[in-house]
Amino acid sequence: MPVCSKCGIQKTFDQFPVDKSRSTGRSPRCTTCSRVASKVYDATHKKQRKRYNKKHAEHNAAVGKAWREAHPEQNRVLHEQYRARVNEVEGEVTLEEWMEILEEHEFTCHYCKQVIDGLTMDHVIPISKGGRHEADNIVPACLSCNSSKGAKTLEEWKGIVGR
Repeated sequence: MPVCSKCGIQKTFDQFPVDKSRSTGRSPRCTTCSRVASKVYDATHKKQRKRYNKKHAEHNAAVGKAWREAHPEQNRVLHEQYRARVNEVEGEVTLEEWMEILEEHEFTCHYCKQVIDGLTMDHVIPISKGGRHEADNIVPACLSCNSSKGAKTLEEWKGIVGR
């Protein structure tokens, strides 16, 4: 297992950001150290970053949109990881775990059993009620069912919709 060049902690390969310029395909710094370094850089280079972002806003938006459209499941995973991090929730679901969950459910909504493109991640035990952002607390749900369920437990939601 690789060792982070910054913190010196041994971590799994997937805990290092992708860096295609390296022979290993990964950064020598772990994701945590890379985020810290990025925040420090941003704090000390605010004017340069602001000028760059303003100058390249249209291009960056187009590239981001194209990537999200080409990688919908990976985008969904990254979005949920971001939400979990912002809400300081423990756990993480990888793209591989999410794809496994989708395959186990045969790409159908866990609740209404419809086959729909763009299934969302539903936390069986809502994060707001102590649920964790982990594979064993995630099921695929169509947007309609997930929105309807919201932050309710399965029992609360079934009582409301009569399922």
